[in-house]
Amino acid sequence: MEQKRLDEIIAQQSQRLAIKEANKPLLESAKTMEKVFPTNDDFVHDLLNYSPYGGICQAFVIEAIRHYSTMVAQSDPGPLEADTGMISKHLWRDIAVNIKTRTDKHLNIFTGGNSEDAPGDAAQASDPTATA
Repeated sequence: MEQKRLDEIIAQQSQRLAIKEANKPLLESAKTMEKVFPTNDDFVHDLLNYSPYGGICQAFVIEAIRHYSTMVAQSDPGPLEADTGMISKHLWRDIAVNIKTRTDKHLNIFTGGNSEDAPGDAAQASDPTATA
């Protein structure tokens, strides 16, 4: 009878340990979420490398960057809300065009074969920092 109870206790402890190990990435992530990062570079590095979701988080962050830069690049610079006095609407749009061009080139995205959307064509013409 005592051996059976001892086996039950060992099984319960093993189960608790397995649960704790399984939740370790989430616990580490919770610690990371409390961090204060001295620079944006440190913050983005942490987002890309220390997610409880692993490498798929990188795809999410890159897609978010691509989506936002596309949205801003395709907008009319007039109504953009980014003009705070520190950053002009036109500069914000130019940054978006640069990032969209670089992201598209990195991901090798060509929408429907439309040359306007291909990196190095129309987007590059309005991006003075882009290279062929």
